[in-house]
Amino acid sequence: GTIGPWLIGQTNTAWADPLLSPSDVGDPNTIGFVTTSNVRQPQVRYTYLAGSGITLSGSLEAHPSSGRYITPSSSTVATIATTMTLATVGSFASDNTDTGGVTNLPTFNTGIAWDQPWGHLMARVGVGQNEIRNATGGTQITGTFCATGTVCTNTGTNNFTKWGWAAETGFALNTWGQDQWKGLLSYVVGLGNFNSDMGSTGGEAFINGYTGQYSLVKELAVETSYTHRFNPNWRMTAEVGMGFFNKPSAAAGLTNTCGTGAATCNATAAQLASFEKRHLSSHLVGVWAPLPGLFEISGQWTHWERWVQSSSTWGASNQYGLAANFYW
Repeated sequence: GTIGPWLIGQTNTAWADPLLSPSDVGDPNTIGFVTTSNVRQPQVRYTYLAGSGITLSGSLEAHPSSGRYITPSSSTVATIATTMTLATVGSFASDNTDTGGVTNLPTFNTGIAWDQPWGHLMARVGVGQNEIRNATGGTQITGTFCATGTVCTNTGTNNFTKWGWAAETGFALNTWGQDQWKGLLSYVVGLGNFNSDMGSTGGEAFINGYTGQYSLVKELAVETSYTHRFNPNWRMTAEVGMGFFNKPSAAAGLTNTCGTGAATCNATAAQLASFEKRHLSSHLVGVWAPLPGLFEISGQWTHWERWVQSSSTWGASNQYGLAANFYW
């Protein structure tokens, strides 16, 4: 609901700017955008129309458990250190089913937009508390460091709190005819609800289950697209985006997760393969609209590339699609 400049309820987050989304690209993995389950948020928003096409707004929004908290899983029972190889890196959600598994504070974001006949410019900043609270039971995240051959008991904690933040800016420019060039630049520190890349693959934070060190994951994302309209019935959009992830400082100790001196436990490469290094997505979409606004047929080619922290090698995949779209 809206009352004057106030909006109260669940709708698209103020962080998402639909005018910057690449036209006709339906892939939820478009880099840098809030595009999946974290789009619609319960919120309280205030919008001020400053005149001359300038809009100011601020929004308090629910902070969902949209991201992954990556940690080498530690045992909840007495463990012999030499068995703690744990080459894989698992995930742990903050808002889980255990009592106390909640995120206390909402996120806050504020920004400015400028709309003119030539296009649209925007900028936003946001802050939020990245939190895991699960002190009353369930899977323990951290354990104690034991010497080789020594039995140790998990006495770690499941309470982790850090403040994350994010900033973004973007543009949508009308070039010639009905063509449009769009771009987005975002930098996010540990807040997956401001960037779906973190929630789906990159993870919001890393907790070293043996040292207890907790560090937020950071991503710099760049995206641009161009839409050309040949005539009212034919148009085409090309899009490309690149995301760059840091290596969390807490991951530096992954070689010592087996205690002392067990060479076979130093499976750093396998562990770091769970961490994003950078990824690329690109799309090419052609649309034929025999009945503009009512019926369209589209074809799309999507290409992804992905690198992880364990090596400089990369993997790639492609997807091809054909769709008939009806609007009413």
